[in-house]
Amino acid sequence: MQLYPKEYSLSRFLKSIALLVGCVGSIVTLFVSFLGWCTYMPGDPDAVQDVAADTVLVQRLETHVRTIAVPRNDIHEKGYDEVEAYIRTELEKMGYDVRTQDVKTNRRTSRNLVVEVPGVEPGVIIVGAHYDSHFETPGADDNASGSAVTLELARLMVGKKPQKTIRFIFFANEEPPYFRTEFMGSDVAAESAKMEGKVELMYSMEMLGYFDDTPGSQKYPPVLDWFYPDTGNFIAFVGNIDHRGPTTDAVAAFREKATIPAYGFAGPDWVKGIDFSDHMPFWNRDIPAVMVTDTSFFRNPHYHKLTDTPDTLDYQRMGRIVESFKPLLL
Repeated sequence: MQLYPKEYSLSRFLKSIALLVGCVGSIVTLFVSFLGWCTYMPGDPDAVQDVAADTVLVQRLETHVRTIAVPRNDIHEKGYDEVEAYIRTELEKMGYDVRTQDVKTNRRTSRNLVVEVPGVEPGVIIVGAHYDSHFETPGADDNASGSAVTLELARLMVGKKPQKTIRFIFFANEEPPYFRTEFMGSDVAAESAKMEGKVELMYSMEMLGYFDDTPGSQKYPPVLDWFYPDTGNFIAFVGNIDHRGPTTDAVAAFREKATIPAYGFAGPDWVKGIDFSDHMPFWNRDIPAVMVTDTSFFRNPHYHKLTDTPDTLDYQRMGRIVESFKPLLL
């Protein structure tokens, strides 16, 4: 028995299809708009000053990386201790009083190395980098590069009077098997910062030495390639939605006098790689934090491999990062 004319049934079906298509289109539009909001950063990414980094600075960065880039972790304790001693000595030669935070595991006690530049106003900004490597790897990009840049930022701040106190921390135990555990040096530092109640922002300097000018050299999590260039010649500032403000502010300040392109992303925590570094324990304690990175395995084919060696890095661009970062600290 046919209750409705055939034409009415077809009309109703077509309207249902149209409604469904409209709903899907609206969802896609909202999703793309949301990603546009996550990726929008103030300033012009192409307004980059073509100024070479200081030659001596570039040489120091390479020396740091070549010294630090040895297997260094709980398996390779000799290398770990030697790199800790090297970083401590370099900081002391700059005139800093180095203090330590113990990072205890079942195997040994490693140490965070901490120095400060007093500010003229209340509040603390942390600039940190982990100095351990992944198992057997030399870890030139991951993370001798971040440690080297942080060392030279510390040198840059000697004798300066920043608005906020700048605290440089070299973290132990970022790599597996300690990643995402209470045995991370940054977890120890983040808990201390929470108790202190003065830390306003943290920068995680994570892999800052690998660049590739070949088109197609830069990869992304799904869909994000709609919003960014496909050439790995820039650095990225990465935050989450809760701390979007500090991320956009950092990109804006960096772009004002940048000598290297910079892009930013502040999005949901489920995006792959967004929390893969020492900023994550600070997020877990609701302390604003931003990762500064060459994007790691989305660009560098040597990530967590024996081929992550000093010869693969671009020290000129690392020098430009140091010099362009200065406005974020003063």
